[in-house]
Amino acid sequence: TTGLRVSSAAHVLGTITVISSASFISDVLIRGPEPWIDVKAYGANGDGTDDSSVIQSAINAAQTARGTVYFPYTANGYGINTSLTISGGVKLKGQPGTIISALSDITIATFTAPSGYCVVEDLQFNGPAVASTNPGIYVTKSNHNYFNRIQIYGFRYGIQFSTGTTGDAPLLNTITDSVITENVNYNIFAYGANGLHLNNITFGGSKSGGISFTDGNGLVINEGDCEGLYGACIDLDNTGASGIHNASISGIYFDGNHTSSGVIRIGQTGPVNTINIRDCLFNPGSGS
Repeated sequence: TTGLRVSSAAHVLGTITVISSASFISDVLIRGPEPWIDVKAYGANGDGTDDSSVIQSAINAAQTARGTVYFPYTANGYGINTSLTISGGVKLKGQPGTIISALSDITIATFTAPSGYCVVEDLQFNGPAVASTNPGIYVTKSNHNYFNRIQIYGFRYGIQFSTGTTGDAPLLNTITDSVITENVNYNIFAYGANGLHLNNITFGGSKSGGISFTDGNGLVINEGDCEGLYGACIDLDNTGASGIHNASISGIYFDGNHTSSGVIRIGQTGPVNTINIRDCLFNPGSGS
């Protein structure tokens, strides 16, 4: 077909259907309603060394048309030494076992205005060898993002949701079927978030706790495991003026936690409105 060239470096999944309006640039960037970019064929090493600039270029090329940036599995994964910025709708997709590692004390990816409706799936994010002072993923002023089947280890926070300096709350973000564990502080830290949905999440191994939800509205945690934490598994922190509103916690298995602050802690400083906890299992050794 005229205009279509796939090299041995390209990774093709399934069947390519060519329509008359499609155009193909080089081996990897497919322009159309939903562009698809393979980072290996785009120039990433995939050997654990720094691929920051290539991956950022791929994101920039895909995000304006809400395309996909694909990370094929490699034995050593992809190294990041400069934080990636995502400011438009894009899908980051890996394969089971695909790893993106921070090579220094940085945030791997920041989702910021005007981004929204981004998808991240089938990727593992590893923190740096040094003690991290940054979140693995930082979401600020970014709405309707979906994180599916991800793993995050070894950062200050696994994921941080924050209003940022302008006070714009991140809205309606979802994490599903994911493992977020062994981070220095909370595995998830959410400040001022409105609408945070966690479905089938495994927390464990952090020194501070599973999730801190501070001054927010609309937290839903549905099914999951909290194991081996050294702080509150679920910390509803209402120390600010806004308080906590509308939190639902159900189907969580708490086991082997080492906390004296409570498996579920509800602060007593600011306002609290409508907290629903049901169908959870608390095993001995899961705090007090």
